[in-house]
Amino acid sequence: MITKQNDSWTHRNDVVIQINPAKRKKVWLSLSFIGVLILLGILSTDQNSPLMKWAKHKEEMNERNALAPTMRALAESGKPDALIWIAKNFPGEKTQELETLIANGNTEAMMVIAKAKFEANDVAGAKQLIAKAASLGNVMAINDMTRLK
Repeated sequence: MITKQNDSWTHRNDVVIQINPAKRKKVWLSLSFIGVLILLGILSTDQNSPLMKWAKHKEEMNERNALAPTMRALAESGKPDALIWIAKNFPGEKTQELETLIANGNTEAMMVIAKAKFEANDVAGAKQLIAKAASLGNVMAINDMTRLK
């Protein structure tokens, strides 16, 4: 049987939670811990949160470090894609080999060296390589040239 609640009922009491004073600190710590867990849950659902960025960075580092021995072996045997991968993921390595690729017209190698030159504040050298890569048809270089003008 469903009955309608009568708001004028005078015997209705409020709900009161009474905490044992001896256990108040334990209850406070438990509620704080639950609050922190809820906050972490909320933060971990946002893809742009610092927690998710950190987790993604750690995952990328682990993948890179797992691939490194194989890619280094391929780079030592002269595979251009492996050389470029090493140069992108471990800046400063294989720069001489990249210069050889640039001399042979590899536009991706040009873009990797151009990025390194920008980071080293050699803007003129970077622009020169980007212009050369753009003239050879590299899409990223063409986009960069339109932004640099």
